[in-house]
Amino acid sequence: MNISCVINAHREAHVLKPTIASVHRATAFAAACGIGIELHAVLDRPDDRTREIAERELDGSAHIHAVDFGDLAAARNHAVQQSSGDYVTFVDGDDLWCRRWLVDCFLMAQA
Repeated sequence: MNISCVINAHREAHVLKPTIASVHRATAFAAACGIGIELHAVLDRPDDRTREIAERELDGSAHIHAVDFGDLAAARNHAVQQSSGDYVTFVDGDDLWCRRWLVDCFLMAQA
């Protein structure tokens, strides 16, 4: 079983860096618990700074999709179509995950 994790961003710029750091912590913890992880970032009409930060901070750890929807639901649907996980979860570019978020959600879904 695995989880596809999706970061949705557009114009968060520097706020995106702590979001990505929290995603890295949560995905590393999940992987250490034996949960497969697939990471996607969907950049919907991003500004240059947001794109630059996403590319630098993700550094090859995610599939980055640049799209031109201008709509969060359409961007999320695009991510689901690109995902191969048994489960899909989303985090917006201005939110944070705690280290246990993915593991706790996975265990709840399994129950």
